[in-house]
Amino acid sequence: MTAITMTVEAELEERLRFLGLSQSGKPVAQKVWQIIEPKLDGVLQAFYEEIARAATMSKLVENRVDYLKKRQRDHWASIFAMEFGPSYIERVTRVGNAHLKIGLDPSSSSAAYGVALCLMQGIVHDAFRMPGARREALNMLTRILFLDMTFSVGAYFDAMKRRQLEQFAGTERTATEVARAAQEAATAITQISDGAQVQIQVIRDVGHALGETRETTNQIATVVQTAAKQSSENVDAVSLGQDRMRELGRMMDMIKTNSAKIGKLAEYAERIAEQTTLLAVNAAIQASKATSREGAGFSVVAAEVGKLADQSNTSVQDITEIVKEAQRVADQGIAVANALERDIGALGDRSKAIRDLMVDVSRNMDTQQRNVGSVSKSMESLGEIGLASSTAAEEIAATMVDLSRMASGTLRDVQELRQREGSERS
Repeated sequence: MTAITMTVEAELEERLRFLGLSQSGKPVAQKVWQIIEPKLDGVLQAFYEEIARAATMSKLVENRVDYLKKRQRDHWASIFAMEFGPSYIERVTRVGNAHLKIGLDPSSSSAAYGVALCLMQGIVHDAFRMPGARREALNMLTRILFLDMTFSVGAYFDAMKRRQLEQFAGTERTATEVARAAQEAATAITQISDGAQVQIQVIRDVGHALGETRETTNQIATVVQTAAKQSSENVDAVSLGQDRMRELGRMMDMIKTNSAKIGKLAEYAERIAEQTTLLAVNAAIQASKATSREGAGFSVVAAEVGKLADQSNTSVQDITEIVKEAQRVADQGIAVANALERDIGALGDRSKAIRDLMVDVSRNMDTQQRNVGSVSKSMESLGEIGLASSTAAEEIAATMVDLSRMASGTLRDVQELRQREGSERS
């Protein structure tokens, strides 16, 4: 700001020297002001009517015309008092900034100054009788207003240049930030693309693993189904074994029953043999008493009957022993059959439990197969999405690189404009 002020002060000094305005001309300038000031209302009215001709200024001037007239009167009073110091520079600079802000074009303000100059020249011309004094007063009036007008226009353009420099600086900052942000975004998107590539590879690996899992699951399901079928067959075989053991038990019961019947028959045969033996003994006794030849024959028959009775008795005893042994074996067979039936029944229960378990496992394996298939399809979809994301990220990264390059180009253009602006000012 100090460098700009010094430049403006030097420029003002140069203009004052060029126009020949100095404190030595102050008496003439004050004389001119004394002539103009009483009639300044009409000049100010015409001055702001000219400014109001601009479409953008009419409403603004209408609302603040009294305030503006007072400020303009004070300004003109100071310049006719030859007060061209720092306060003048500050005031004109502020007015130039205000004109730029409200959009008052320098052509409009210059035209208004032209109207004011003409009116003031008329007032001064009528006030002087002597041509020499009139010429001196008009010359002073023209130089002062010309200085003020040109310096005000210069202040306007200085304000415009400062705004441009600020805009350049803002554009430069924006371009720098855009370039940096674009570079950072490109880097981040590149990382995203790399991550997407890794994700795709991981998804492919998972998909491969799922394929192997599905194949293994299929094999396990086949084995489980075979085992379930075998378990079911085992259950059927055990059930058949139980039926046969029951039949064997019934047959052993029949053998026991028949052996009992045979034992009773043997008892009858034993009693008959005993009776026959008694009869043979009695016959032998009676034959011994007989002396006749028939008695001798009867004795032989009685002896043979006694032998037959002894043999029958021995056979009955053997049969009795055999029957008893058969009954004992039948009892053991029944006990073994019953125990085996119980064991087969327990085995059947376990076989049924195993069969039910295998059926459940087979059912769960079917569900697992379907789940693995669904997950595999989902992983394929994720792989496609990841590939699309990677492609999009690469395209966005390329776009961000182009944007960074454009921002860098804009930054160079702004810097060149600033350098050119600096060269023009120096």
